[in-house]
Amino acid sequence: MRFDDKFDKKIIEDIDYPNLKDLEVMLITPNDYYRKKFFGLGKAYVATAMKMCGIKIHVMSCDIWSYDDIEIAKILVESKVKVFCIGAMYPMFREVERLCRIIRALVCNSTIILGGALPSPIPEFVLRRTGADIAVLGEAELTIPKLMSALAGERNLEGVEGIAYMVEGKFYSNGKPQIFKYISKKEVGWPAFDLFPVEKYITAPKFYPFESNDRVLPISTGRGCPYSCNFCYRPTAFRLRPVDDILDEMVYLIDRYKLNGFYIADDLTMINKKRISEICDGIVSRGLKIKFNIYGRVNVVTPEILRMLKEAGCIAIFYGLESGNQKILDNMSKKTTISQIYDAIRITRESGIYCDYAFMFGQPGDNKETLRDTINLIKVISYGEFRSFKIFGCVPFPGSELYDWCKQTGHLKDDEDFYNRYINQDMALDQIPVNMTDLPHTEINKLFKEADEELKIFFINNASAEWINFFSKKKDN
Repeated sequence: MRFDDKFDKKIIEDIDYPNLKDLEVMLITPNDYYRKKFFGLGKAYVATAMKMCGIKIHVMSCDIWSYDDIEIAKILVESKVKVFCIGAMYPMFREVERLCRIIRALVCNSTIILGGALPSPIPEFVLRRTGADIAVLGEAELTIPKLMSALAGERNLEGVEGIAYMVEGKFYSNGKPQIFKYISKKEVGWPAFDLFPVEKYITAPKFYPFESNDRVLPISTGRGCPYSCNFCYRPTAFRLRPVDDILDEMVYLIDRYKLNGFYIADDLTMINKKRISEICDGIVSRGLKIKFNIYGRVNVVTPEILRMLKEAGCIAIFYGLESGNQKILDNMSKKTTISQIYDAIRITRESGIYCDYAFMFGQPGDNKETLRDTINLIKVISYGEFRSFKIFGCVPFPGSELYDWCKQTGHLKDDEDFYNRYINQDMALDQIPVNMTDLPHTEINKLFKEADEELKIFFINNASAEWINFFSKKKDN
């Protein structure tokens, strides 16, 4: 892939990083109440942009420390900070509300800025609900310097693209943000891990098959996704990082933090054979002895791709399989087939790479028969599976095609309606907040719970012998 140096230089010259050394900002990571601790890269990229402006950055990592209200209050008051940035996904909505309430109660003349997937699709509702002042929409690296400059009194909010904000109860939006065409270190920098309690993330409980003593951090090889599944929130255009830039960051992180593994934190890493070949060849040629996982596509994976991944250190591939019924796959614009699912699972397991996957229930058109197709598919492909499995509820999150469809068809009245139905305060998807099927609400939830219970029993009865056999052999080797 060729990157135009002339364009890169122009972009860099166009970025105005004002000198804001007198400004102090606190970056807050809400508690997601999830037992595994995954470092969200967005906040660290934002921190890098702030560092370029000389801003003094404070950090409150509620996800790591699980602060209660009095601990949060102590940190806020002692810091004397007036500007707070909170990045979040929709499942953290109520936790963000809690943080905003505490800030408002304790910090006079505070400015609260929200970012990430929570406010971007529905900024007015989120700002009104939380009482925050400003929402940064989409990618923030080009927006943050201008926004921070405005907060320092050097420009007006009206001229900052990519934000929405409230003034005396009135909502304003300045439109979509500018985004980088290229996303190498030269444009967006590398995530500022050093500002956060990074060692706590490195040593936190891992996702299988990483082991408890592995030292792992996330890394991004690109942004966005070229596909358009109807349940997915797609905030940005699809762009890939230069492979050398990825490898340089890997080498840097390995050296600085003594890592032996990476979570590849892309929406989709397995784009095509050429891209996988470039990444894997680079890892091997640089002699990087690492473990890593990726997100794959059953319509792309081949034995040759798996061979390259295995040689480079890939230990796990996650596939979003979603349904065992072809009609439902077509309805959700998945662009995959049932036969591709069977083939992908088989060849991935044959390659010796751990195969992880997810299914959902509750799409438009789902019924008892389509659910049975999904359950049967799971049972057939689950040989070599070493964890209990759940079918997730299909949730039409704001920003997705499904969310728009629900509002257009009357399945949802408005943003408030969805907020009241989606009650989770963690990352689990064990509910169907909006019934998008033709079945009665009581029946759809009954089928959902029965399917989950059936699969729990199936795995206990059938996987236990495999667990004993697999892990006994592994120990003997």
